[in-house]
Amino acid sequence: ETLRRLADIVQSSHDAIVATSPAGEITSWNPGAADLYGYVAEEVTGQPLEMLVPAERVQEDARMLSQALAGRRLEDFETEHRRKDGSTVPVSVTVSAMRDSRRAIVGASVISLVLFR
Repeated sequence: ETLRRLADIVQSSHDAIVATSPAGEITSWNPGAADLYGYVAEEVTGQPLEMLVPAERVQEDARMLSQALAGRRLEDFETEHRRKDGSTVPVSVTVSAMRDSRRAIVGASVISLVLFR
C-alpha cells in the first residue's frame, strides 16, 4: 500500500521527477517531466540525463549528479534545462542518491521545477 501511494504521488506530481542509473541514464520519467521537457518516457528511457542540459551547463550538472551518486547531500541548485523543441527553461533542481534496501546507491533521483523569472 505504501509503495502504491508513493507511485501515485510521483505520477501525480506537476514537478519533473526523473530517475537515473548509476551511469546517468534515464530509467524513469513521470508525466510532470513529459510536460516540462516535451518528451514521452519511451523517448528518453536509456538516454543520458545530459540530453536535457544545454552544452554550456553539462559540466556543472554532471558534477552535481556525480556528487549525488557518491552519496553526498546536495543543496538545490538553479540552472537551465533544454526541452525537446530546443528551448531552454530555468529550473530549480534537487538531485539525491537513490538507495536500495541494503543502502547501496542504485541511481539518482532528479526533481526539477520551473522557475518563473
